[in-house]
Amino acid sequence: METDGTQASGHELDLTNVVTRLNRIRSSTRSRLANSDLTRAFLTSAVALLEERFGSARPLPVPEDAFPFSFLTRARVLRRAQDDFPELLPTEAKFRDRWAGQQDFLFDVVSYSLAARRQRHREILGSWVEEALVEEADFVGAVYRLARLAFGLLSGPEYRLQLLAVAWSNAYGADDAVKDVFAASGRDLVELCGRIAARYGLELRPGVSLDDYVLLVSALAEGMSMRMLADADGFLADVEGQRELFATGCVALMMSLVDVGDGLTVEDAAGRRVKGSRSRLS
Repeated sequence: METDGTQASGHELDLTNVVTRLNRIRSSTRSRLANSDLTRAFLTSAVALLEERFGSARPLPVPEDAFPFSFLTRARVLRRAQDDFPELLPTEAKFRDRWAGQQDFLFDVVSYSLAARRQRHREILGSWVEEALVEEADFVGAVYRLARLAFGLLSGPEYRLQLLAVAWSNAYGADDAVKDVFAASGRDLVELCGRIAARYGLELRPGVSLDDYVLLVSALAEGMSMRMLADADGFLADVEGQRELFATGCVALMMSLVDVGDGLTVEDAAGRRVKGSRSRLS
C-alpha cells in the first residue's frame, strides 16, 4: 500500500457516488481518490468527532457558529486522523490536495456519515433477518425479535447525528446526497420486509405496498426517537417498555395491512369491522 493510502479496502462501502467534492476533474481519478484509505481516514475521523460531540451528550453543546458541523476544522480533523491512522501519514498537504475548501469537505462529511450509517444498518439488519427467518417459526416472533433489535439502531445516540446531518444538509449543499441515501435505505428495508412477507406467505391489501409499510414503520421509529430526545429522562426510564411498544407497533401495522383473503382495502375492511362506519373513508 502506498504511503498516501491510495489502496481501498474492497469490502468497504464504495464511495464513488458518496464523496463527490474532491478536487479532481476526471471522474475516474476522483473515484480512485474517493475510495483511498486516506480519504476514508479523514472522513472517518470527522464522523468520530461528530459522534463524540453530538452523539450522546445532553444537552446539545452550543455550536461555535451558526452551523453545528463548522467545528470540524482542518486542523482538528487532521489531528484526529494522525492519532487514529498514523500508518497512513495524514498531512495538511494531503488534506488540501483532496478538498479545495472547507465547504467541499463538509459536504462530503454529511454525505459520508449518512451513507456509512445506511451501509452499517443494512448489513446488521440483513444478518438479523436471516437469523430470524431460520430460528423463528411464527411471524409474530420473527417481527418482535427484529423490531427489538432494530429499536437500538433506530433510536440510538447516532440518530441525533442523523438529524443534524439532515437539518443542515441545505446549508452544506448536500440536499441531493441526503435524498439519495434515504431513498437507498428505503429500498433496503423494502427488500428485507419483502423477504419476511414471502417467508410467511403474507400479501398486502389492495392499494397498499411494502413501500407504504416501510414508510409507516420508519415514521413510528423516528417519532419515538424524537420523543426520546425531547424527553430523555421520562421516556428513557423504561427502555425495555419502549422497545416492546415499537415491536407491537410493527406487528400491528403489518397485520392491519395484510389481506386475510377477503380482498378488501384497508378502509373497507375497517368499515366492515366497525358497525356504523362508512365502508370507504372519504
